[in-house]
Amino acid sequence: SEEHTSELQSRFDLVCRLLLEKKNKLYNILNSKIEEIQVVRFVVKENGQEKNVSVFIKKADEYSEELTKKFNQSRNLRYSIAIQVLEDAKEVIPISSETPHLYCELPLVGTENFHFPVVLNSRDFEPVAERDRLLLDGGIINEEKQEITNQGINKSILTKSLKLYKKLLSYLSENNWKNIHLLANGASKTPAQERDFDKEWYKENVQKEIRLYVKETPIVEATSGLQKLDEIYFPQGSKKEISKIWNFTNDISPNKLPKFELIEEWSKLIWKDCNNQTVEELARQVSEYQN
Repeated sequence: SEEHTSELQSRFDLVCRLLLEKKNKLYNILNSKIEEIQVVRFVVKENGQEKNVSVFIKKADEYSEELTKKFNQSRNLRYSIAIQVLEDAKEVIPISSETPHLYCELPLVGTENFHFPVVLNSRDFEPVAERDRLLLDGGIINEEKQEITNQGINKSILTKSLKLYKKLLSYLSENNWKNIHLLANGASKTPAQERDFDKEWYKENVQKEIRLYVKETPIVEATSGLQKLDEIYFPQGSKKEISKIWNFTNDISPNKLPKFELIEEWSKLIWKDCNNQTVEELARQVSEYQN
């Protein structure tokens, strides 16, 4: 909107501003860098109290032979990812459910349910005319012109952004941040985009990589510290069953569970290849348990 563009000229600051809920009033912005991560720090006022909120941004700006050939001039592929954090508490905080996950300088309104671990911004995206979704179906190369298609550009940005995602995930894990599990969003669900979307391509080239990075990085908060997914049992079932499964499993394998307060959140993030701890699986473990 005009208000946003007059307040903040940088497209990265714009993404950061939109990450915050609308009721927050912007007081101050400070830019700095840590571990090749751009940090935008906000001091916001909510219900009469000031609160420090930061946005971590990791970006890439790299020469693209495909774009150079398509547009007949030297072109770079530019993209960035962003998450919202509380630095003092070393805690990742959720992206608002009203915030689009995809931006082409300005938000692609309609991508709020594009299940992706981070907010992704690229001025090189090729959205549809309505700017409510990306073209993500069809071939990557136009065989007649022998050049990358608009769909190919979008697919390339999505897959390349996962390298930034992996580095950000590793940084948070190595420095023992809390709530890293929020960055597992998209591992179990595919984007709720019905048109111009190749679901099978997305599963194979994007979701599969997200799952790989989530599994190989210690992001599960357990009593023994951050653990990898394969080392943890995740209670599954109704809310009542999940609580009971956690308590019984805790008697047998106390270091192989996520923290109790996180079990409901994890139950929504994992997929069938994880260690799903059901009533039946627990019964099998109990029958084999020897004291």
